[in-house]
Amino acid sequence: MRVWEARRSCVGTASGFDSYTTFKKALAQESLLKNTTPYRSLRQEFSRTSETASRDTFHMAIADGIQVLENLCTPSNISQFEAAIQLMLESDQLYILGMRSSKALALYFEYVAERFYPHIRQLSREEEFVYDRIAINTTPKDVLLVYSVWPCTKKTIRVAELAHNLGIPMILITNTSLNPLVKIADVVIDTNSVNHPSGDTALMLVTEALMSELGRRTAPESTKNIEKIEQALNDNGLILWEN
Repeated sequence: MRVWEARRSCVGTASGFDSYTTFKKALAQESLLKNTTPYRSLRQEFSRTSETASRDTFHMAIADGIQVLENLCTPSNISQFEAAIQLMLESDQLYILGMRSSKALALYFEYVAERFYPHIRQLSREEEFVYDRIAINTTPKDVLLVYSVWPCTKKTIRVAELAHNLGIPMILITNTSLNPLVKIADVVIDTNSVNHPSGDTALMLVTEALMSELGRRTAPESTKNIEKIEQALNDNGLILWEN
């Protein structure tokens, strides 16, 4: 065992790193940089030519989704989930940011949560003015919720760094601990689902859980808001409640 540990130490130091651990982390990061693109999973799925591809895709997506969800429930994510809720509840305004492949999740959070929690402010629609809104509208009493998946959009990183420099607390939802925002975020929920075909399943589950818990913690006000919406829809005949 000592010989193996010595060899590992030699590998790290000979490569210019202060330890084997830092060498492994750098190697993993380099591998991710070289082998990951925004569409890698899609390209892999498109290349399958089996006669049973349609059936296989359905089964594979389910199996991959189960694996991703099993990896999600770590002690770290559980504690970080609670920390995220506490930050949201203590904030004056909750700003949401997600660009490119993360934009759909950011918009979904807003569309659902704003119906019972009126303190939501979306930053993902007007990307050209996002710096202005961060610089002028936010205060350290607000919170920034960032969706950023690998490979990370540079503009998301820069906007989040601006918010950090202004003292805005940050909640990061990502699919890898190699995301550069991990170093500056106050709360990090890492789904560890990079390169998984069903990786977005874990991100969506985190989103649903955050919204559900936020609604529960803000009851009865959240319940009253939902009831008002239901009443308005019913009064105006906008919803088909029965056949």
